[in-house]
Amino acid sequence: MEDYELTYLVDPESGRDQAEDISKRINDFIQKAGGTIGKTEPPAKRALRYLIKKRANAFLVSVDFSLDKNIVKELGELLKKEGRILRILLVKRERPKREPRVRTARPLVQELTEPKDQKSEKVELGKIEEKLKEILGE
Repeated sequence: MEDYELTYLVDPESGRDQAEDISKRINDFIQKAGGTIGKTEPPAKRALRYLIKKRANAFLVSVDFSLDKNIVKELGELLKKEGRILRILLVKRERPKREPRVRTARPLVQELTEPKDQKSEKVELGKIEEKLKEILGE
């Protein structure tokens, strides 16, 4: 299954009801073919920036869906056969790539040191030698 976005223009002379009927038939085709429909924009009348097939206005319809790529070819043929559709734009959408999670290494053995809060006192070398003799019993 691939993700697609379909946008098409319907002839304004057919009327809003016909544009909604075309939209419903296309959505039904996608669902019957095993696809799933995401976001759908209902037909909305828009002024065109330039004439398309001698029309200055058209109903704009947009559908996001997921469908097998072999069946998308059949959908394209269905759209081309529909005489009331002025223009078709079918785009394959890329799924966002996930960033690999970076794991931080955990120390296996904690250092055996004094806690960082305690300050160690500086001891002179002579005192260390005395302490060693005391401990060793010399």
